[in-house]
Amino acid sequence: MQKNDSVARSLLFSMQTKLFFLIVLALGCIAVPLIIFTNQEVTRTIQDMERASLGNALGLVEENLSTKYLNMLMDKAGRMMEQRNRLRRAATRVSELWNILDDSRHFPPRQGGAASAAGFTDRRDLYAAIIDAMSSSDIAMHLYTLQGEMIHHTGSEVISLGQDGAVDFKGYSLRWIIDNLPQTGDFAVFVRPMRPESEKTDSSETLLVFFLPLPAKQLVLAAILPLTDIEREAGSALNGIIRTTRERLEKLRFYEQGFISIIHGEQAIIHRGNPAWAEAAMLPGEGMELARRQGIARLEMPVPGAIREKLRIQGEMIFNIAYFKALDWHIIAAAPKSEVEAPSLRLVKRQIALSVGVTLVILALTLLLAARLVRPLRLLTQKAGMLPRMDFSGGDIEAVFVKGLPIERKDEVGGLARSFSVMGQALARNIRELMETTAIKERIQGELDAARQIQMGILPQSHCAGNESDGRTMPPLAAMLEPAKEVGGDLYDFFHTSDGRLCLVIGDVSDKGVPAALFMSMTVTLVRYAMHSGLDPASAMSRINDTLSANNPESMFVTLFIALMDPDSGALEYANGGHCPPLILRNNGEDAVFRTLSQKSGPVVGGLGDKSYKLHKDMLEPGETCLLFTDGVTEAMNAVRELFGMERLTSVCKDFDISGRRDPEKLIAAVKAAIADFVGDEPQTDDITMLCFSRHTPQTAK
Repeated sequence: MQKNDSVARSLLFSMQTKLFFLIVLALGCIAVPLIIFTNQEVTRTIQDMERASLGNALGLVEENLSTKYLNMLMDKAGRMMEQRNRLRRAATRVSELWNILDDSRHFPPRQGGAASAAGFTDRRDLYAAIIDAMSSSDIAMHLYTLQGEMIHHTGSEVISLGQDGAVDFKGYSLRWIIDNLPQTGDFAVFVRPMRPESEKTDSSETLLVFFLPLPAKQLVLAAILPLTDIEREAGSALNGIIRTTRERLEKLRFYEQGFISIIHGEQAIIHRGNPAWAEAAMLPGEGMELARRQGIARLEMPVPGAIREKLRIQGEMIFNIAYFKALDWHIIAAAPKSEVEAPSLRLVKRQIALSVGVTLVILALTLLLAARLVRPLRLLTQKAGMLPRMDFSGGDIEAVFVKGLPIERKDEVGGLARSFSVMGQALARNIRELMETTAIKERIQGELDAARQIQMGILPQSHCAGNESDGRTMPPLAAMLEPAKEVGGDLYDFFHTSDGRLCLVIGDVSDKGVPAALFMSMTVTLVRYAMHSGLDPASAMSRINDTLSANNPESMFVTLFIALMDPDSGALEYANGGHCPPLILRNNGEDAVFRTLSQKSGPVVGGLGDKSYKLHKDMLEPGETCLLFTDGVTEAMNAVRELFGMERLTSVCKDFDISGRRDPEKLIAAVKAAIADFVGDEPQTDDITMLCFSRHTPQTAK
């Protein structure tokens, strides 16, 4: 008893210690990975959000510039379209007026390209007069020959489009434009250098020109309009974009050591943030070049030495650079990597502090709970130590197990105590039942073993050639029966009848186990009695069928084959009541010849009474072998539910017969080995029975 108390105290201390460390370990296994992975995920998420925020700031600036610049372009395009329409209308009016005057009846018909009209002696003079009359203050008009020679112009100053080397914005010369001019006219844009005496501050002026061919006149009219006002308005709009963008950036909250800049060339047009980055030389040239090629660039790089010393920035800078191709601007948003990651680091520190605090509180509560939980375990340990010494076959088990157990508790410990009490009682009851069941099973198994020995004793043993049975010489003959259970329903038999012929019997009862074994024993007895009465196989089968069916409450039946063979002549009489057709094989030179006794005499035996069976005859030639078998041979199944089948059976017999070995016992062994190899580890599902005999060859007869 003292030993049990010592063991209980040791277990109690071990339980408390292990429980505490188990909970600590469980908390650690849960909390530590949770903190690590959560912190990693939160850190990555926050950093991604900060980086995205930095990129969004860049995107907002870029989107604002794109929107305003697009509005400016649309306004400029509208003004350009209006000016284009003005030029087209002015040139068209000149062409229409000339056609009216030229075709008027007041002018004599054209003669050799010359005409007179209101004092004009040359058509060019008429064009010039019309151009002078139709020109306006801001639209100048030129008249060119098809060779690009200007023959007339209007306006206070001559605008020369045909100067050497002068091309439009597309790179086309005046002569090329005239040569490829469509009948409906076309537009071109030229840049004219300003004269030194001009008061304009710009060094050049943009001209919008509409060229219109004059039909059948060999002349081209050019309507010219300076775009100075449109460009001036576009410049004002661009300055407005810069101004509004600067005002918007002033309201933007940004990183303390970061900045947003718009760079044109080497000059910062707009700069918001740390002024130390305002110099273009401080910016990453490779990043700006990458943005120029790709449209946008994101990179991380160390802070230049000059900036690092001035601002005391450690680590790397994150640069987001976009290229605004329309204005050749670089938009740069940058911030120190440490400043971007700072929010996530603060969150991680707070999360670790909170996790540690919660873990300590849980551990304290766990200690209190563990102390209350393990106290009743000492008594349960003592009770468990009593189990090996108890006699469960009798005694008051309930008093032993219930006494002292905390079954009144409502928690899990009380449930465990009640379960422990029930377990003891159930254990005693189950042990008594197991002892009784084991005794019954051993008695049944003994009876089945005895039944198997009796059943196998009923069946005759195999005989080799020359052995005697009933005082007569037996031909080569072998038989085997392997039940699927302890006893089976297959049967075979062979014996000599009173007239000296050999009777061979094989059958298969419809059921398995003990009922089939009893039915089989009755069938064997009836066959012997009928055949010793001098009946032929068919008459004997009819008598056996009537006897079995007369008292058959379970409606059992048997497939039956009965044959009589004369050992000297080989004459064979047989009756087949629903059994597998026997297989006859013989060696014909190098090939094995097969045939079956496939004729049926009637239905299965014992199922229905008052049935007649037909007698069949055959001849067994010298050297021929007959194999009788039950369906357990051909219906043996492997792991994939495939049947052994007649084809495999005949293949085994063929190989055996070609080898020249005529011993029936060896043939049965070969078939049995082939079935075992085919089935493998699959359990046997049906009884396997074979009976094989041969007719004496002349050599054997000697």
